[in-house]
Amino acid sequence: MWNKKNEAKRIIKKNFYLSLATCSNNKPWICTLFYAIDKKFNLYFVSRKTSFHVQHLRKKPIVAFTIFDSHQKPGTGVGLQISGKVTKVKNKDFEKVIALLRKKGHPSENREIKHQTIITQDFLKKNSYEIFQIQPSKIYINDKYSKTDRRFLIRNLT
Repeated sequence: MWNKKNEAKRIIKKNFYLSLATCSNNKPWICTLFYAIDKKFNLYFVSRKTSFHVQHLRKKPIVAFTIFDSHQKPGTGVGLQISGKVTKVKNKDFEKVIALLRKKGHPSENREIKHQTIITQDFLKKNSYEIFQIQPSKIYINDKYSKTDRRFLIRNLT
């Protein structure tokens, strides 16, 4: 028996990037973001204050995004389609979230990439970055056994 909830958790834990879609004033945008998760499966990402998606989020803090492994063979892939609400992480929670991003292996922690800086609260402020949390509201997983396009709603991951 296929456990869809466990499969969704595995996909979220295993992957590093999500494709985030936003829209404001009838102008859609999509971007790829590195993310980390907490025990409740909230997702966190870091972005510049001036980016299109952050500007959209200030006006309309709802998103849709996908997480999947792009190395799956055609016709065999399983992935997630998720919607949720985005909030800016409060200063008091920065260190906890920064620790999650570091643990996941945020690209800024890769010492082999020249000119990268370790994420710190001071770095974020000086360089106009913010940290955001996505609280998933609906999670869909595609049916990997179906020959047609079929999805299942997963109520929650915790």
